[in-house]
Amino acid sequence: MPASPRVLLAQNFVGEHWSSCRKRMTVAEAEALLVPAEDWQRLSMSNGTKGPRLFDWAVIPILHGWEDDGRHFLLIRRCLDEQAKKAYYFVSAPTGTTLVEMVKAIGAWSW
Repeated sequence: MPASPRVLLAQNFVGEHWSSCRKRMTVAEAEALLVPAEDWQRLSMSNGTKGPRLFDWAVIPILHGWEDDGRHFLLIRRCLDEQAKKAYYFVSAPTGTTLVEMVKAIGAWSW
């Protein structure tokens, strides 16, 4: 079993064994494989006229040149009342940037 979910993006699951084959996957496939229910975080991206603009957020590291450089991510924003309604953001950020910081930056550029 790989040490972290990040390795999953570079490996292909075959039966019960991990192979070193690289596999491309759709966003929906990556989300289903890498984002368990407990990984969603409810965060405000900014304040609107009716208060905080709350959404559920998840983050998936993206391999850059088949390496996890800790700087490239896919953020998924899910509506609270319609969980099937999602928005996706490709983020390049300095190493160590938190999900909260990325969400605040997205909120500053939205609207």
